[in-house]
Amino acid sequence: MNLESLNARLEQTEASLAHLERNYDALNSVIIDQSRTITRLQKQLEILGETLRGQDVDRTQPHNQKPPHYAPEQVRSLRRSVSADVALSEKSPYLGGAAPYRGALGPTSEARRP
Repeated sequence: MNLESLNARLEQTEASLAHLERNYDALNSVIIDQSRTITRLQKQLEILGETLRGQDVDRTQPHNQKPPHYAPEQVRSLRRSVSADVALSEKSPYLGGAAPYRGALGPTSEARRP
């Protein structure tokens, strides 16, 4: 091997090394950015977890208590009246026995049509 070919090989090796060093630095900066992002996301996740734990405690406490006007006999009478409305609607001549539902608000808009 002559000196000229050795110099060419050395230049090629140095160019490859410079290229690898640039790639190494670029990848290293990406890893550093990702590490910062992961740390930030972990902190946010911890804050969200604490918030959700606080909400779970709130959910287990009885917030959905019965209103003061609640009375079981009123519910039973309402159920009976709805059952009676359904029974009447089954005997209706509308649509072959299937009449529009008439609830507590009166006939539906379909029943009011001429």
